[in-house]
Amino acid sequence: MRDPLLLLCSFNAVTFLSFGWDLTNYNISSNYYVSSIAVYGNRAFLALPRSSCYNNNTNPTLVEASWYNEQPVFFGRTPFFLDSQTWKNCEHLQDVISVDMEPMRPRLWVLDKGSIECPAKIVIYNLFQRVNYSLDAPEDTGRKFSCIVVDNGPKLNGARGYISFDGLPDLLVFSINEFKWWRIRLEPQDSILPVSTKFIAFSRKEDVLYVTGGEERGIFSLDLTLLRQEFADEVESVNVTFLGEKLGASSALVADFKDGLSYYIPRDFVVVRWNTRQPPQAEYYNVLAQSYDLLPYVSQLYTGPQNGIWAIANPGHPTQCPTDSPHLEKRLVKLLKYNMFT
Repeated sequence: MRDPLLLLCSFNAVTFLSFGWDLTNYNISSNYYVSSIAVYGNRAFLALPRSSCYNNNTNPTLVEASWYNEQPVFFGRTPFFLDSQTWKNCEHLQDVISVDMEPMRPRLWVLDKGSIECPAKIVIYNLFQRVNYSLDAPEDTGRKFSCIVVDNGPKLNGARGYISFDGLPDLLVFSINEFKWWRIRLEPQDSILPVSTKFIAFSRKEDVLYVTGGEERGIFSLDLTLLRQEFADEVESVNVTFLGEKLGASSALVADFKDGLSYYIPRDFVVVRWNTRQPPQAEYYNVLAQSYDLLPYVSQLYTGPQNGIWAIANPGHPTQCPTDSPHLEKRLVKLLKYNMFT
């Protein structure tokens, strides 16, 4: 029997729209690692984690670039957060691993993993008023942080950030109005597969949060109404629904308006899309892109302007930097464009 993924990957060559970022104004060479992107208008905010072997502790860990083009990153101004990124200064950003924009507001949420000397924290910037909020994360949580997504649902009293963990079945919830944390444990009710929250993504059509790990094969869904309630100070458990198994170990996760859920399989340098209305079997998948030259490693899949799905490409895994890593000029690759109304 043929490997289902090999059968899945028989497709015609496609030319993809792709762009790069010139970060030389930040004294950053082309061989950098971007873990996360957040976009506001034509402004793109990039997380360059200092914990990646591709990046340097002396360079910024959060930068601003232009979205969707290759123009220089400065537009007659210097990003106001550049002056607060000194290494080993715990009041400053240390190791930014994930960013997200608050829906319908010019507020940038930044997840800082911290360092041996400095605790992990969350920092929220208002892009126009230069007002920021900062709060240290609970002890013994930051070194396992993976990513942050921001929920601003109509039934919430202020936005909440959901922070995921690498290899753990937990979410850390931060309320900006109450300025406090809760830790939530996800409990699968219909699967023996372990839950890891390393990669999380909102459904585009329902009040659902999709959850999966890296090496862990299970895909789960969580009813967002369970996260939008008030919690006690101790760790509380919420149930998640098992959706099925992935085709392999993965990175990145994004949902689209057509009931699709996409992720990247590093083993095969491929981004695949599953129709969540169907069983998670190979015949209900399609390949969005497969290329070692274009996508040697994907850290994030992102729904950009006009409902297109974009991949953030990197030369390799953030902690594996072989001397023969490919030189990537194109970092933003458009994989899919669709009309959400048809």
